[in-house]
Amino acid sequence: IALREKEYGILKEETWQGYLTNVKELALGLFSLGLRKGEKVCFIFDNRPQWLYTELAAMAIAAIPFGIYSDMEDLEGIHYLLDFSDAKFVIVENQEQTDKVLAIKERLPQLKGIIVDDFDELRGYTDPLLMEFSQVQKRGREIDTQSPDLFRKHLERLLPDDIVMLSTTSGTTSSPKLAMLTHKNLIAMAKGLNQVDPSFPGDNYFSFLPPAWIGEREFTIALALVCGLTVNFPEKSETVQRDMREIGPQTL
Repeated sequence: IALREKEYGILKEETWQGYLTNVKELALGLFSLGLRKGEKVCFIFDNRPQWLYTELAAMAIAAIPFGIYSDMEDLEGIHYLLDFSDAKFVIVENQEQTDKVLAIKERLPQLKGIIVDDFDELRGYTDPLLMEFSQVQKRGREIDTQSPDLFRKHLERLLPDDIVMLSTTSGTTSSPKLAMLTHKNLIAMAKGLNQVDPSFPGDNYFSFLPPAWIGEREFTIALALVCGLTVNFPEKSETVQRDMREIGPQTL
């Protein structure tokens, strides 16, 4: 088991094979939409598996993901990050996050699409930028059937010194910057942390800190993949303590 998500009080499990399949389908779907090496993908999610699928899908085709905090309400700040990064796609969780991007889309001429996971919430929305997360994965599934080696070819082109993600700085003295991290950076941090505080395959990690924060990304992506941790997601913020007691994580 690679991932567990609490939904309606029940833990839904995803295997490592299922994790890979979700990432592959989304990666090929994004590639079919025109996303290319070095282009930026922004995500706005709470802690859920689709956030991980988004980050790893972008990484797999050498695009560069970064996150905006889901509780950020400052539209000017969101516009600054999307414009400054030249983000080509924004992948969001729900209607709340979609509305934020739609409110500033006219000032984002480079934006090619807004991909929404909880698309059912958007009944009556007709903006041509909007796409359904599952439909982008469907596109990728069709491409994988036609070209089963394409995903592997993308992975084989990646290099340790390629930029793997951007991370926003605190912005305490001015507007946030976008720090660039490489594959080598992430793996080195994970291995260093594991030397100090060892984790083992099958250990449970509980993901509840903001996905846009570099610390949460380091644990949930890098450490989990290097060490084989099972990542657990709470149902919602107010159930964190209860869910932690039930799961009994070895790593926080």
